[in-house]
Amino acid sequence: MKVLVIISPQCERAIAVAASLGEPVALAIAADDSVFAGQALPEGVERFRIWDEALSPSKLHPVDRESCMAVVIAQAARRLGTPVVVLTESQTGLLGAALAEQLNLAHVSEVVSAKLQPTADDESLLHVRRRGLRGIQVLCGSPQAVLSVLPPLTESPAVPEVTGNAVVEWSLAEVSLVAGELPAPQLQVSAQSVRRHRPRLFIGAEALVERLRRDGLD
Repeated sequence: MKVLVIISPQCERAIAVAASLGEPVALAIAADDSVFAGQALPEGVERFRIWDEALSPSKLHPVDRESCMAVVIAQAARRLGTPVVVLTESQTGLLGAALAEQLNLAHVSEVVSAKLQPTADDESLLHVRRRGLRGIQVLCGSPQAVLSVLPPLTESPAVPEVTGNAVVEWSLAEVSLVAGELPAPQLQVSAQSVRRHRPRLFIGAEALVERLRRDGLD
């Protein structure tokens, strides 16, 4: 079974989960191939990269960018025929849920590990261990899902580059999309404002006492 793994910062655990489930297919939404540098991808893994200026993080709020990425990744998953998508929990937590909605698949968040368990009728069930409020939960179901994997707790050591297949570069057209079909931005990126604290001045003690009384201080 082919498993689509999304390449991103701290995706080492996501790659390991994808490799434990089947044959990983690596996909990155990035402007150049350097995103694959140092990733612990098994040798011979197919690598795909999709880019369009409409996906630039400098132009979109993180929430809007993840909405657009979900549409693009969903189209790529359909073309590649991958019933399971594995990714690292994103900055806003939106990407996994949005992607599952696009693909009409179950979404499991805070995944620790996953494996395929054979059954008596020669089929397999997907067993997922995820972090819950009261410890580790074990979920079981059809091997069709979007898994949002927890990133490593500590920064992983540098991994030497493993020679593999060349990266296949796709435009939006390769996944039957144009920039105008991506979700319209809903949030505006703005510079962080600097808050200056200035003391409040009162004309006389009576005005100060009156303001304290209105604030509930006797």
